[in-house]
Amino acid sequence: EKSQMETLSESQVNDILDKIVEDSKDLISNQKQRAIGPLMGMAMKKLRGKTSGETVNKLLLQKINQVLQN
Repeated sequence: EKSQMETLSESQVNDILDKIVEDSKDLISNQKQRAIGPLMGMAMKKLRGKTSGETVNKLLLQKINQVLQN
């Protein structure tokens, strides 16, 4: 039986995560990779279970690394 949970497309998730990362650049600069914790919290609150934590974690790490490389 499939879950009745609504899911978001990867592009919708990416848009939400881009906004969170954009708003948190200072946090990322200061905490580097450790920023994943607070950002995961913000993301999961916004996404409210509409995508897997594993997916969010993977995408957030990529975005954090992009910010740190710039």
